[in-house]
Amino acid sequence: MRHEEERFAAAVEQLKTFSAAITDNEARADLAVILTGFETMRPYVGVGLRVCASDQTLEAMDRLHQGGKLPQHLWNTLMSAVDLARKSDLASPKQEAVLKPCRRDAPRHLRSSLPLGANRVKRFA
Repeated sequence: MRHEEERFAAAVEQLKTFSAAITDNEARADLAVILTGFETMRPYVGVGLRVCASDQTLEAMDRLHQGGKLPQHLWNTLMSAVDLARKSDLASPKQEAVLKPCRRDAPRHLRSSLPLGANRVKRFA
């Protein structure tokens, strides 16, 4: 597992742990939206692709934060996970393109080794 994926998974686990202690139904619904959004983004982060959180996920995070139901440390963790998902794959070294040997193709009029007008004879072994 890559470092970015581990950080993202840790944020999701913290959110799951926090959601177990919430009793307010509106807050639980917002947490469910956030968890669903993060679980949707997780495979993309796992392979190093950039992905943005959905509007519903960001709105739910904002509602919980504005309502004071989301602790500051969890807010910071979630926002860093969202920023991590938005960034391109900077941590892994980029591989240089492998140059494959290529054989140049001769022009059509130079391909044949037989002189012009010569007959091709099939030889059987």
